[in-house]
Amino acid sequence: MDDQSIKSTTLDEIKSVYETGVKFAKKSYYERTLFYYQQAATQIQSIQESSESRLYLEYDLYLDMANCYLKENELMKASLRREIADILKQLGDDHLEIATLYGNIGLVYSKQGKYDEALSMYNKSLKIKLAHLGNNHPSIATVYNGIGLVYYYLGKYDDALSVYKESLKVEQAQLGDNHPRIATTCNIGLTYYKLDNFNDALSMYKKSVRIRLATLGENHPDTALSFRNQAQVNYQQSNYRQAISFYQKSINSLRHLYGENHPQIVKDEKQIVQCHHQL
Repeated sequence: MDDQSIKSTTLDEIKSVYETGVKFAKKSYYERTLFYYQQAATQIQSIQESSESRLYLEYDLYLDMANCYLKENELMKASLRREIADILKQLGDDHLEIATLYGNIGLVYSKQGKYDEALSMYNKSLKIKLAHLGNNHPSIATVYNGIGLVYYYLGKYDDALSVYKESLKVEQAQLGDNHPRIATTCNIGLTYYKLDNFNDALSMYKKSVRIRLATLGENHPDTALSFRNQAQVNYQQSNYRQAISFYQKSINSLRHLYGENHPQIVKDEKQIVQCHHQL
């Protein structure tokens, strides 16, 4: 058996270990997944000679390993970042899979309050996806949503509103007006609310309620959230009876889902009492 056949067999064995990890990843068993990914990563370093087959196996392995950490809301270990950086130098960083990775890293940074780093990752993701997919792909809207949320957290509500509108435009063009992913309308409503533009906020919330009732039904956590958002705006506009009505709808939905003791039910009931005090 020549060296090439030995090397191919070794790559096949490593690929088998890697694919075992993939199976666990699909079941969300991330600790077990990482065990197999790390085993494959160790084995692949034993292959001295570089080849296209090895390069692409490493590429898939390290990207999946990175995403596994990110699923657990953990940033990648420094050693893993170095491995990915080395592969990017060889492959170039314009692959769609890389764009997805950047977006996932941006999400983790956002959750950790590292907003500048999050924006950097999201913008890298956006640049690659725009080059590959054009302006009107649903995946572009996902990145816009991430960027908009970072601006929202930073209190840059005008910037958030601008990006959310871009996201909404893409999703409406590709998915229609009644698709569940048009949850962007809710994000726009929150941003209008922060800008004290209650009429536009209420308009967005009404659209959100309509879509969620049609696609998710009345007894869904997201629908209950839309009811509460609409109640909050009505309260700010001194429409206290309307606010009570929507808080009660939220309570009814949550009771159906979780029973009587959900903490949000207590909060909604307190809001209803507050509304009655204003009447």
